[in-house]
Amino acid sequence: MARLISSLFSISSGASIGREGGMVQMSALFASSIGRFFNFTRPKLRLLVACGAAAGLASAYNAPLAGALFIAEIVLQSLAIEVLGPLIIASVVATITIRHWIGISPIFTLLSFKGPIDIEILPILGLGVLAGFISPLFLFMLDYTKRLFNFLNLPLPLSLALGGFSVGIISLHVPEVWGNGHAVIESLLNGHPEQDFVFDLFVLKILATLAAVGSGAVGGVFTPTLVLGATSGWLYAHQLQTLFTLTDIDTVTYVVLGMGAFLAGTTHAPLMAILMVFEMTLDGNRLFPLILVAILARYLSAVIRPTSVYGQTIKNFQGRLHYVMQVSDIQSPVSTVINMNASAELVSQLFCLSPIQLIWVTDDLGFYQGAISLHDMKPFLGDSGLKHVSAASVFMETNVPTISPEDALTDAYAAFAKTDAERLPVINSDRLLVGELIKNNVLLSLVK
Repeated sequence: MARLISSLFSISSGASIGREGGMVQMSALFASSIGRFFNFTRPKLRLLVACGAAAGLASAYNAPLAGALFIAEIVLQSLAIEVLGPLIIASVVATITIRHWIGISPIFTLLSFKGPIDIEILPILGLGVLAGFISPLFLFMLDYTKRLFNFLNLPLPLSLALGGFSVGIISLHVPEVWGNGHAVIESLLNGHPEQDFVFDLFVLKILATLAAVGSGAVGGVFTPTLVLGATSGWLYAHQLQTLFTLTDIDTVTYVVLGMGAFLAGTTHAPLMAILMVFEMTLDGNRLFPLILVAILARYLSAVIRPTSVYGQTIKNFQGRLHYVMQVSDIQSPVSTVINMNASAELVSQLFCLSPIQLIWVTDDLGFYQGAISLHDMKPFLGDSGLKHVSAASVFMETNVPTISPEDALTDAYAAFAKTDAERLPVINSDRLLVGELIKNNVLLSLVK
């Protein structure tokens, strides 16, 4: 909450920083609180927190699909349906909710919705190459600025004050460097600014963002990155017009493509960048060239600088890798267990009252004996003769794979590969039933 309040003051005072940071953190905090209140397992809690973050980002930019892909591609680094499905649902619901207040219109509006444009392949590829070179340079400057502020070793209030003072000095020449830059992008898309102004804005926006982020201000670099992409795209288009006077260059197109290319180059998440720019403009005519520049900028940027703008942060806070985790890290309490002497009628009722596919069987001391499958009992459900039959003696099977709490999670993958079961019993060295392992939790543990 302290970071959220700090972000609120930074953004409202004009710091050159994005607004998504505080919204994502607050949403993730809210999701985490819900998950902990209901005692979610660790994999499901991590997924719920990710859903909260995706909902916060989608709300900030009115972009549900891009919000989900941002978390999937950058944070979780997985596009598995077990991950992407819940993220999309959370983002869509959040966007529907926020549109009650902000409406359904895209964040950025264009002068006109033109028909399919004539694609100039070489100039478009040139913009992708340019963004692929500039974006890693911007990231190198961000790293250097952070190290510089760390070297000064100022108390946090003084560090933030120095960053704010620097932004203030820069804004004396170009006040448009204030804030996250939404109004600037609108002017580039719908106005006719001068080249000198756009160039000054590009350079000074970089300096203002470096000062704000390096000082420790809480926020994000998402929208400032879009501003840098938009200005670089505008400058690139203007130079094309100067060099090739007979070529009809659509400046607005290159502003849009510049945003996508620069975003892909800094985040190394081209799918998210493509969808984000598309959802913010709702202009499908520029989708194909947007794909070209985003993919090209991403791979060229990754060659120059393998780590994205979020790479170091994710590396610092990443949890244990799945190949060093144990079953005990993600096992769940036993859901349903019966005694060896339980009647088949009781087991039949348990199957009818819950969606489980397997019921574990133990003796009087809690030692694991086997499992009863719904598939085996289904033909006899409701049969009055089950009352006098021992379920274990007739329906129990012992071929369900078991696993130990100390086993590596990689052993769990192998165990599930041998069966169609969605859960496996967790048995300790004394053969006591101490929990169960859910297949979906194992799949979620693959997420980094």
